[in-house]
Amino acid sequence: MGSQQWQRIGIDGPWPWTTVLPQTAVITVESAWSGWVDSLAVKAGKLTWSAPSLSRMTGKPDGAGVFASIRLPHPLPPLAVHLRAESAGKTFDDRFDSKGDAAPELIGEVLRIVHVDNTVPPWTITGEELYAFAAVNEPIRPRHIQDLAQRAAWVAQLLLIEHNRTPA
Repeated sequence: MGSQQWQRIGIDGPWPWTTVLPQTAVITVESAWSGWVDSLAVKAGKLTWSAPSLSRMTGKPDGAGVFASIRLPHPLPPLAVHLRAESAGKTFDDRFDSKGDAAPELIGEVLRIVHVDNTVPPWTITGEELYAFAAVNEPIRPRHIQDLAQRAAWVAQLLLIEHNRTPA
């Protein structure tokens, strides 16, 4: 991807979304790389999908785009922020659904703000992985992959800060 920090990896996975999304979801990873962003291990790449369940993450039931999967330093509870089906309004609660018992504690005010201003994408956590998808409406370039990896790493960092603040 134009940087010595990234190495091409196989496209066969395992990918964290395979245990979460319905088996009817068709997601094809076309290329993948591994690297580091903000001291977090990342797998990222290019994919296509035909999966109505992805419309809550990408805004489109079918398409092409990029993904980023961030390896967390320790597991976090199952958690997600997805687009609402009718995503109208200006507030976090108008535009996004947060899922998971720990959502009220871990999705703090800063994370809500950066979702509303589209700084970070919708995402899902399963175990030690946080993953995100983004539709791309132009030829996919390395910068698209690197951008999503950075934005997903910001989500991970904010969640880890909130998790470390929350009493056990």
